[in-house]
Amino acid sequence: MKKRKRLSKKTRFEVFKRDRFTCHYCGRKAPDVILQCDHIKPVSKGGTNDLLNLLTSCKDCNSGKSNIELDDNTVLSKQQHQLELLQERREQIELVLQWKESLENFEEEKVKILIHYIEQRIKPYTLVNNSHKFIASLLRKFTVEELMNGIDIGTQKYLRYDTEGQALHNSVERFISKIGGITATQRMSPIQQAIVKIKAIGKAHLVFHREYKMKQLLNDYVQKMDEKGWTEEEILVELNGPVLKMTIQIKGWGKWIEKIENWTDSLTSWERSENLPITIATTSTIPFDALRRTADSYRIEILSRIHVILHLGKCFEEFDKKAFLTKLEDTIQSFLNNQDLNGELKEITFFAKYVAKERLYLFFLDSETDKLKGMVLEITKQQISGLLADLFESLHIPTLGYKGREAEQILSFYKEFFKKGELLSAMNLLN
Repeated sequence: MKKRKRLSKKTRFEVFKRDRFTCHYCGRKAPDVILQCDHIKPVSKGGTNDLLNLLTSCKDCNSGKSNIELDDNTVLSKQQHQLELLQERREQIELVLQWKESLENFEEEKVKILIHYIEQRIKPYTLVNNSHKFIASLLRKFTVEELMNGIDIGTQKYLRYDTEGQALHNSVERFISKIGGITATQRMSPIQQAIVKIKAIGKAHLVFHREYKMKQLLNDYVQKMDEKGWTEEEILVELNGPVLKMTIQIKGWGKWIEKIENWTDSLTSWERSENLPITIATTSTIPFDALRRTADSYRIEILSRIHVILHLGKCFEEFDKKAFLTKLEDTIQSFLNNQDLNGELKEITFFAKYVAKERLYLFFLDSETDKLKGMVLEITKQQISGLLADLFESLHIPTLGYKGREAEQILSFYKEFFKKGELLSAMNLLN
């Protein structure tokens, strides 16, 4: 009698995997039953532990069969079936290897296609040898179609050509470096794309600009608009209109922060209009509510400046707060009534000259003989002059970047905000 050799766990597992953890006799599967390895030709009759002589059996079937040998036809049939399965598995493995090889070739083809696509746009230059790695790294993140779209956008935005149609070297380097970023941006939502655009403009225009801070404030602003029920379309109009214009025209990073924070805070202080004027709804690209909120945020800034001026005015013994506010209110109304909405952008010096012409400085005269105190008061007067100039700059519609119907609507809001008596009332509330 041949001594039975114990099957290893590895062998049993290979048999179970091959037979898909299913009993050959009753068809039941693990874990419903306990599986064992059964010898087709029993060990007691010369059977081996070769995989071809083993099949999966549940404990019940294996115990019931005992050492009764299957008939010769059954043994031959089982072995033939296993050989067929092994051959089929071998062929499938070969097909998988061929498929993998074709994929690797296809990836290389995609790299070549994109390199050719780029080089067609940067003639007479070509990409250096290590550019294959650069393009391959992009293909791990984006599809060919996405990258081609990014290349097209980058071509329009960054590539520059000489009179003979040859790409300029500096623009080629910039173009190549921007392909990944452009493609990633195209995957973003339209709102996030608008934020990226504003951030890029801020980086170019604002000294001491902090990108992470700008992103945070813009996201806060968008979140507040969303909470107030603004649609995606309205938010996009706001970002691509007032916010974009403000970022281009603002004079300083600190002022940009102050303005966007004021705009965000002002969203909680007003409600959306239920009945929008037909003329605004049909002729303005910026929604009525957005214009109203923009004008209101400027009003808050103007009142804040006036409040600071009144505080500084206390340094002057002869300063008359009520008389100053009355004169300032008249001056603002005159400025608004005589404003040319089709006028050109104005520099800050224009508004400083306007303040001087209106003789607003007469409210801040001093008779101080002490030299040091006189110097302090002179500096204070300069601060007040700067605040007044900024104030009237915020009242000048063309300088704010609005034209046509939008400019008319902003002006109508201003006239409502600064009508007779409103300024005195507002300052009393601030105090």
